[in-house]
Amino acid sequence: MHRGSRLTLTMFLAWGSAFPVGAMNAALLGSEIHDSRTGPCLDEVTVSAWTRYAKAGRAIFVEGHGFGTAPVLSIQSEREPGGRRVPAESSDSNYLTALLPESTPAGPLMVHVESGQCQSAPFWLNDPAVWWVWPETGRPGSAVRLFGQALNDPSVHIELNGPGGVRSLKADIDASNQFAARVVLPATLRSGFYRLRLASGAAHGPNDSFSLEIKAPANEPVRRAHDTAGLLRALEVLRRTGGVVRLSAGRYLLKDPLQIPQDVVIVGEGADSTELRFGPKLRRTAGLVRSSDGDYPSRFTSPEIVLGREGPDALAAVLMFGSHAGLVGLTVDGGGVAQLGIAIAGSKERRLSAILIRDVRIQNLAPDAYYHPGLTEAILARHVDNLTVEQAQLFGGGPALFLEDIAGCDIEKNVLSGGGEGVITGRDGGVHHCIVEDNLFLSKVDGQEQAVRMIWFSTLFGSTYENYIAGNNGSDFHPPPNTDQNRGEAILLETALSHPYFGHPISASLDTISLPAQGPLWSLLGSNLSIRGTRLSDYFVVVLSGRGRGQVRRLVARDRQTLTVAMPWRTVPDADSAVVLTELNYHNIIVDNVIHGAMMGIVLWLNGIENIIAGNRLSNLDREGILIYSDAIGGPQNRTPTWPIGASNMAGFNRGIGPSYFNTVQGNIVDGASIGINVAAGDFETIHGPIDWPTSTGNIVRDNLVEFATGWAFRVGERLKYAVNPSNVPGHMLIGNIVENNRVGRASGGLLAGPRNDGLVILNNQFDVSSSDVGDQSLPRRAWRRNLGWLVQGNGGEAQIGAPDNAHNRP
Repeated sequence: MHRGSRLTLTMFLAWGSAFPVGAMNAALLGSEIHDSRTGPCLDEVTVSAWTRYAKAGRAIFVEGHGFGTAPVLSIQSEREPGGRRVPAESSDSNYLTALLPESTPAGPLMVHVESGQCQSAPFWLNDPAVWWVWPETGRPGSAVRLFGQALNDPSVHIELNGPGGVRSLKADIDASNQFAARVVLPATLRSGFYRLRLASGAAHGPNDSFSLEIKAPANEPVRRAHDTAGLLRALEVLRRTGGVVRLSAGRYLLKDPLQIPQDVVIVGEGADSTELRFGPKLRRTAGLVRSSDGDYPSRFTSPEIVLGREGPDALAAVLMFGSHAGLVGLTVDGGGVAQLGIAIAGSKERRLSAILIRDVRIQNLAPDAYYHPGLTEAILARHVDNLTVEQAQLFGGGPALFLEDIAGCDIEKNVLSGGGEGVITGRDGGVHHCIVEDNLFLSKVDGQEQAVRMIWFSTLFGSTYENYIAGNNGSDFHPPPNTDQNRGEAILLETALSHPYFGHPISASLDTISLPAQGPLWSLLGSNLSIRGTRLSDYFVVVLSGRGRGQVRRLVARDRQTLTVAMPWRTVPDADSAVVLTELNYHNIIVDNVIHGAMMGIVLWLNGIENIIAGNRLSNLDREGILIYSDAIGGPQNRTPTWPIGASNMAGFNRGIGPSYFNTVQGNIVDGASIGINVAAGDFETIHGPIDWPTSTGNIVRDNLVEFATGWAFRVGERLKYAVNPSNVPGHMLIGNIVENNRVGRASGGLLAGPRNDGLVILNNQFDVSSSDVGDQSLPRRAWRRNLGWLVQGNGGEAQIGAPDNAHNRP
């Protein structure tokens, strides 16, 4: 490890009101940088991934290439055009850590890495960014929500480009929440397609512009019904035209499932006034659920079921097989017979869109006699775009909501309860662009089986990306007695880890990557919708090592051996880069949730890249309050070019490569846990053999409060005990993780950091611990810096920072 030295470099740079940040960024990107003494720079310095947001006095981690032995950061801002130069605190040729000076101005910062006579292209710190918007189809005068980072910057505003020209819109910002904003569209907008663009501060890439369709509300036919016969007649009439069925207050008795046609919404007088009750001889519906054999490979190759004709059947009360359908203002009573309250069931070939459930109570469903995904939910939703469930009361025998392959949803202000693996379960397909906000989660009601999780999103057959889980409240999530006790995570984002490819590309361009003809499992990347698998657009490519390390891009298209990525590479990988194609937990925002009582609080299990866990209040937990876990499981690496793909782990079983990069854990309160916050990595090399890349890099743990931890308040390192001493294994499994400005109150230990950790930053934490006995796990600060290359600075109670001797390592 090397401490950077100061260099002097002349930069041709203009800054001022006539040369805004964005224009300067555009001018410098791709331009040749010259040193004032020696002319053109011949050695390449690239930056591929970095800490995106950091205040003055905080640490950042940067990955790239060609950093040399003494890199320096050159930092400029609009408030400080002359800039400043900051030496790296620690570095090697591929990464560095640095501290922003206390006087660093707020707002976007443009940064270069300088090494010798060379410097990188600029990259940005603290610039506002929009990751996704909701909804993608709106009405004049309606609101659009934006999700991303630094959206509480006062300079944030929105440009709307479409019919009628360009309009500038001011975002409605909650100053306390930098991750979400709201924009009200003008009531005078014409129907058509628009582009919504963030217009603030630094220039952004092509992903800062989003498509938005505006549709003026249409006059819909309305039929009224006062009894069951009238309801059925109204549905039959509107089957041809679409429209609204308005039900009077009262009870409507039904002996068969009620199928709501496409473009039809049933509206009652309120959940307390209008009731649909289903009788004891409810007819079964085929094709709603899958085989319960539980065998992943055979399920992967099984044909897509056909609704109403093949596949296991289920007792469902309400069926929605068409788009633009809904239920509003009524109760669905299953009569103790129906297993499913509402089945919203599309298919890969025929996805559903625009489904509305509002002010609906689902109750009195059959108990969950045995576990079966998709059989005993209050609401089952499969292959749906734009699902809204709000102000509802959902009481399922199993989960309240079972989500499979959902693109866009708003699950808001509901009371949710149900047994099974999670009150909201997303297990058998991807979930993205979903809002789960301000819901009350009840782990059990009226003697039903207790739910073991509040929210469980798994990447089996899809990725979990760009979701907003905020302001929810739940308690008492533990495994029931005499059951599997390795459950009970209140919010769990878990990765199944199927990999179409692991190895090296043959080439790459600005927005593509090409793979060798032999090696990839091309069948996983095909367009065959008749088999059950992950769609191409739910796979991500992650650069694990070599040029471009740390970058992640989602796939959007395939042309033979060439795959197109959703956003151009900043640093184009080459044939020596190691890449993995995988499902991923990416850009999820988990904020301001309140959880009391669980085995664990919030968990990213086996992978996660650039997720946010912020402002949550977690209490009374048996194990970790927050766990970010990475691993590589199932090797050895040199088995086949597609390791770890094999007959037994094509999808599922938690086997594969699971990196954790640049996740942020910020401003949370953990009150009562065995470990407050744990950034952990499975040490693959001590079990299976060498890999030449870390699985945990650039994760940030800052501004958190941990109280009453029975063990260590913070841990950064391995999570399990290993037979091989990690001190004898070369390389590192964790690099550049940052633990800063946290507080610990009355814990048994402050921070425990494991071996095979490089570039670790432990900065300005305050440890108020109840015990001073750390035995042979304590190390003097000087030994840390001399032997491990860590930055340990400004911490109160530093005796409570431990680096374990592996002979005494505790699991």
